[in-house]
Amino acid sequence: MPILISRTDGGVSIMYLGQDADENIEVQKWRDFHQGEYISHRTISLSEIPVDRSKRNAWKADLTIDAVKSKVIDDEKEDQSLHKKVMADLVNAEKAKKK
Repeated sequence: MPILISRTDGGVSIMYLGQDADENIEVQKWRDFHQGEYISHRTISLSEIPVDRSKRNAWKADLTIDAVKSKVIDDEKEDQSLHKKVMADLVNAEKAKKK
């Protein structure tokens, strides 16, 4: 069963354990590696994990989507798309100059 770890930044991490793994040991390893980020953890079922992971960085502890973080993700994607378009236009303009 996956383990959902609630983090201090309001987000979550999902840990998948091997068949013989000890949940407490593995969570402690996570805590040691991510000092100061741990709030709590709980076992979840695979069916609880949203299929659409495009907003994964906006998931909350109840696996719903934080609206503010979702908007930031959308804005960042829009900025990246605009940047790619501007760069492509610049490259095409340079190519046209060389002809």
